[in-house]
Amino acid sequence: MTEEDRRNMQVNDKALPIIFCALGPDIYSEVSSIESAKEVWDTLETTNGGTRDAKETKIELLNLSYENFKMDPDESVSKMFDRFLIIVNGLK
Repeated sequence: MTEEDRRNMQVNDKALPIIFCALGPDIYSEVSSIESAKEVWDTLETTNGGTRDAKETKIELLNLSYENFKMDPDESVSKMFDRFLIIVNGLK
């Protein structure tokens, strides 16, 4: 084992428990079997919003939905308002 391998193991052994302690039980159960802190981090990033490109795409889609927002035929004001809130909250 090289010195770099040893160093990577030490960093992983410190980072993994810190990441695990920050997670709720539901999320922890999804990633607890992963042994690499980097793999856990990548999994969390993907499942919780994705990469920067995915986030930008999501924001663009929400902006488009916001700009084209109108009440659907046969839709109550309450349902329309609920749809509007989902779009606005997604943009926060």
